[in-house]
Amino acid sequence: MATSSPEITNRLKKLYADYRNTADIDARGRFFAADCRQICRPKPTYAAQNRATIVRYLHESSGLSINGASVTEEEASKKKKSFATIRPLRPEEFDFGNDELVQHAGFATVDDLKRHAEQRGWVGMHVDLWEEEEDGEKTADGLSQGTLIKVQYWWARDQSKDAADGDWIQVFHDIMYIGPLDGTQGLDSELIK
Repeated sequence: MATSSPEITNRLKKLYADYRNTADIDARGRFFAADCRQICRPKPTYAAQNRATIVRYLHESSGLSINGASVTEEEASKKKKSFATIRPLRPEEFDFGNDELVQHAGFATVDDLKRHAEQRGWVGMHVDLWEEEEDGEKTADGLSQGTLIKVQYWWARDQSKDAADGDWIQVFHDIMYIGPLDGTQGLDSELIK
């Protein structure tokens, strides 16, 4: 895996902001390599072995609550603020879980995935995505109520023949956490607009 220079980090932040601000789900697919893979630690069957599957998951999850149930009118009427932060991965975060998780994404073992990442020069970024209810009640711990998703996105230089500039493209998504806000969202990270 490649280390990230300030120039690469800034480019990946820009690309992620462009991805996040692309409203059309199908158009978001252009930010993924055709063979982009995904693992999901909280829901291992939410893995993918290609861009088409990830785009399908994005379509399926739009308009659904975190547990997959349709959003009710009451939930839809609640005003929510959406946030995202990004930062380079720390050395101790260069981790892909276990063999069972990566097998769902088409790799035999974690070691196979690590070798693949090193050969292609992957660079990782940590992204926190969350929603908070505006004027919502607080938990007993004083935290806002809402949903938090933590993802490690991995990029590599685009090797496809239609990528003349060899820009960076998403090649692997590692969904680390999906659940309630826990107070760790956005720590030591830059807010994405």
